Amino acid sequence: MNLLPIALRLAISSLLAFAVAVGPPVHGQTVEQDRVVVAMTVQMLSFIENVESSPAADRVAIGVFEDESLLALLESLLESQAYAGKYRAVLIRSDSSLEEFQPLQALLFGDEKRDELSDTIRKTIDLPILLVGSFEGFLEQGGMVNIIRRQNRMTFEVDAGRAKRRGIEFRARLLRLANRVIE
Repeated sequence: MNLLPIALRLAISSLLAFAVAVGPPVHGQTVEQDRVVVAMTVQMLSFIENVESSPAADRVAIGVFEDESLLALLESLLESQAYAGKYRAVLIRSDSSLEEFQPLQALLFGDEKRDELSDTIRKTIDLPILLVGSFEGFLEQGGMVNIIRRQNRMTFEVDAGRAKRRGIEFRARLLRLANRVIE
């Protein structure tokens, strides 16, 4: 019996326990949906090969691109007992230097900003950073994981080929849970 889907669902469900109230829309999604996106992003890092903490840092760095509300949700999650001391959140802006990207293991895009998105993805092209988005078309714009709402549930799609070219490999169990996988 494959326990991973059950374990992943339980982990995400427990992370949603702190999502008590649905707030006002944030970039087209509710706060609850954003909490799911943040929780799924953090959880996915444990199902990826070659994503390790930077030698210069003792905690896994997760960047949030120009979205302070998502950053606050991520920081809140990372303060929970399950993640305390293991991860750190970093706000990344379109004018961030290459040095600011280097310690990141993941970069979360919560909103579609076409010009800034293209420039930021180009900046990270040689870095093994997992690029995670939460809007339609993110994979086609250069992302690796897109967490989206389909048929009243949150799901994700993966561009495994792009991730592999950057030195990131997804475990097969995670790929089986994806709604769509691009090789």
